[in-house]
Amino acid sequence: MKKRIALLLAFISFSLQAQLMVNNLSIRKPVIPNTYNFTYKGVIQKFIVPNRVTSIQVNAVGAKGGTGANGQSGGAGANITTNLNVTPGQTLYIVVGGFSGQSATAKYGFGGNGGVSNIATYFGGAGGGLSGVFTSASPANANALVVAGGGGGGAGHGTGTDYTGGNAGNTLEGTASDGNEPASPKTSYVTSGRSQVGSGASIAAPGNAGYAYDDFANNSGANGNGITGGAGGGFGNWLGGGGGGAGFYGGGGGAGGGDANGGGGGGSTKTTSGHNSFGTPNTTGDGSVSITCLTNSSLVLHLDAGNTASYSGSGTTWNDLSGNGSHVTLTNTTYDTGNGGSIIFNGTSSYADFTAKIGSTNAVTVEMWVKTNSLTSPIGMYFGFGLYDAWTNSGNIGYNTSAGDQYGITSSTVTNLGIEGSWRHLVFIMNTGSKTNNKIYVNGSVQAMSQITGVFGSVNSNFNNGLGRISGWRNDFNWYMNMNVASFKIYNRELTAQEITNNFNATSTRFYAEKDGLSPTTASTSAYQIKQDYPNSPDGFYWIKNANINGGAPVKIYADMTTAGGGWTLILKNSSYGGWTLANTIDLNTANPFTKNADITSQSTANYSIIKWADYIKKSASGFQYMIDSYQRNRYGGIWTANAAYSFVSTSNANTNITLNTNYGGWSYNTTNDGVSERMPWYGYVGSNTGFLGLSSGSGNWWGTLVAYNASYAPAPWIGTLGGYAANPGIIWYWVR
Repeated sequence: MKKRIALLLAFISFSLQAQLMVNNLSIRKPVIPNTYNFTYKGVIQKFIVPNRVTSIQVNAVGAKGGTGANGQSGGAGANITTNLNVTPGQTLYIVVGGFSGQSATAKYGFGGNGGVSNIATYFGGAGGGLSGVFTSASPANANALVVAGGGGGGAGHGTGTDYTGGNAGNTLEGTASDGNEPASPKTSYVTSGRSQVGSGASIAAPGNAGYAYDDFANNSGANGNGITGGAGGGFGNWLGGGGGGAGFYGGGGGAGGGDANGGGGGGSTKTTSGHNSFGTPNTTGDGSVSITCLTNSSLVLHLDAGNTASYSGSGTTWNDLSGNGSHVTLTNTTYDTGNGGSIIFNGTSSYADFTAKIGSTNAVTVEMWVKTNSLTSPIGMYFGFGLYDAWTNSGNIGYNTSAGDQYGITSSTVTNLGIEGSWRHLVFIMNTGSKTNNKIYVNGSVQAMSQITGVFGSVNSNFNNGLGRISGWRNDFNWYMNMNVASFKIYNRELTAQEITNNFNATSTRFYAEKDGLSPTTASTSAYQIKQDYPNSPDGFYWIKNANINGGAPVKIYADMTTAGGGWTLILKNSSYGGWTLANTIDLNTANPFTKNADITSQSTANYSIIKWADYIKKSASGFQYMIDSYQRNRYGGIWTANAAYSFVSTSNANTNITLNTNYGGWSYNTTNDGVSERMPWYGYVGSNTGFLGLSSGSGNWWGTLVAYNASYAPAPWIGTLGGYAANPGIIWYWVR
């Protein structure tokens, strides 16, 4: 009997252990990679969209064009990043283009072969392969989702370096560069109006072949054909032409010949999505493709006005893409087609009730792309559950529990972040019963939080079983919000900081691709705006555009993206008294003569002023900031806030309603014009008409001058009270944000 009981107990013990093991296994979820990297394999590759993934970010890099027999280099491959809407379980076909090296034989990727002849050392380089994502195992234009073109191959010529391949298209237009040939043979050996270079492809047509001058019938290259680059020409004892690069359309092959010998044209680049950006072209070798799945683990509600599967552009149904079927009914909203599409909530009667299947979680993450049209008219809620919401009281943004309380980010921070009037990626991490772990992220950066008003209510801080409302809460029909919402997601867990950063980076091109400031075609409005949109932007050169600046054409500026939060546009660099006049004090070398960061701090580079444009660059009519430093960056000067609507070209010495935020050098205000006077720099004559911009009153001494034409000072009489380098600093900078 005892033996039977012992056996029974042993069986029960084993069963319990087995059950615990099974239960533990059942709550573990498979770890799905966030990013999949595809390198060159020489064959087509496959990617199956994971469960619950409805959008991906693709970075495709085309291959470099091959090198000709005698060292003529191939063109660069394109580098495009784009977002694509996909379906869980969908099979995508990946092409990674190859770089042939110094060879006429193209590697996998649809580049054209280089031209060959009877002489082994005369061949042209093969075109670079395309890299991209297709919906068919037989890649073609018709099934391409995104294609990064390959560079054209270099010609076989052995003299000079001007017979190189054309670069693949690496701009929004997608058009590639023609192959190359020195100017003299190119213009001297024209055949039927065509030279020997292969033409670069566009997104509408392949590139044409180079026409041979020497033995036309046998040495001409081949046109691009669909995604395939044209072959380079070559025959007999002639030099071979470069092969065309592959692309959305392939580039033309260059012609073979003697001096009349051409490189291959580059392939074009295109994406089916309007959300894209371009990186550094590939000048080294094979292409690549990487696919990042946007974080959808624990996603329980997913609304996207830019995805027709979620919203068609009309009607009152906003479909849930999470797979939970939690579709939303829109009330009194309208639709905006800009930035891929967004739902307009008018602030008076618009709202959308949702039911998120959050389960029994004690933490949720609410992620949204939103343009806040007003924070105060009316005071509203981005969203809310029962009595727990994200409230915009008095320009602050924070969590409210229905007791006049608010825990979040202050109005001054909200203003500095540029939230009102601009697209922002807002992420709210909410916890039940406590505010301790609540967070708010703006454009991927977590913000400092404080209890702004009242006391957080633990009883009301619950998720109302997932019942909530966009533009309000479920408690009543008040607190409508004036905003555009492009996407709205709820996760039943807290996303990590890295996941939030990934999601921001993966989706930001939909809202900021035209304003990253990295090229004239993507010019922003100021360094400050670029810093808000791209928080990790480094110091350097950017492009801005304003109808009142440079006739509306983009202009290059230098930006300090690190000092005191960054976002400063340089409006004056003065390192020599020579050449200054009253007129050019606000308008000198506006085309920006500098090419590297070191030029900005050098005392031997040119003077520069765009002060005449500063009023259009500052972030607001009043409340903007300006910075002055001298001798070295962040020395002998300071940062000020203008508390009134002052102009940078004001001729008044009465602009004194300013606040000193940061003092560089330990100086004190001076009332006898011997140093820093408490006023904003004004524009006009001082110092016997040799000073043109400064802080002095305008009579008597004229220390505190930023610009002067006076050989006694280097470059102008600055802070006399401190003496030394503060008085004659050698260089002075003036900034605005």
